[in-house]
Amino acid sequence: MAASILRPTVVDFLELSLPGHKQDVALEEVHVAGTSKLVGRTIAQIETACTRLRVVGVRRGEEEMRVVPETTTAIAADDLLVVIGAGESLRQLEADAAG
Repeated sequence: MAASILRPTVVDFLELSLPGHKQDVALEEVHVAGTSKLVGRTIAQIETACTRLRVVGVRRGEEEMRVVPETTTAIAADDLLVVIGAGESLRQLEADAAG
């Protein structure tokens, strides 16, 4: 409640990812399979291939989540990506991540 008073634009932005919103935008977790074609690609390469998508976090194994990771970060098997983007781009990424 306090956040909506102090930072209403940020709250409006985050609400874009809630179900039932007019825009087809979501914040998702994507697990990268060992056989995925994403393995070895950088975040920059992934974002270029999947337009209207941004990787906002990467968790590798038991490491802490890297928030807003460097675009030069290479993706490894079993990484967990936190991404925000348009529905179509998210579906493409999920398919690519599955292998």
